Amino acid sequence: MEAAWKILTDAGVPEGAPRALAAVTFDDARVREALARVARELDALDGRQRDALASWLCGFGDHWPARFAATLGDEGRNLLARLEEAPLDEGRHVKLRRIAIENLATRL
Repeated sequence: MEAAWKILTDAGVPEGAPRALAAVTFDDARVREALARVARELDALDGRQRDALASWLCGFGDHWPARFAATLGDEGRNLLARLEEAPLDEGRHVKLRRIAIENLATRL
């Protein structure tokens, strides 16, 4: 699970304040596999990680819909729906989503 989460944070899942990302290539297949692993073990994520992942998925899907569909497809949409079942702190979500979009813009 830790390795899968690391792939996702390298792909831009925000871990708090904006940060410089390591020079890592966004590998669609690795990101898709990591997301599937995290989805299977979703209960292992704490609330902050769940919020960060939901914000990343939301930003990715809204700003790069074709790439989101090609990379994450139904798995990404289904996971976002699962994450959105729990109440999100709207202010935190907006902030994390903005950071996720900035991170993704440097990756995609």
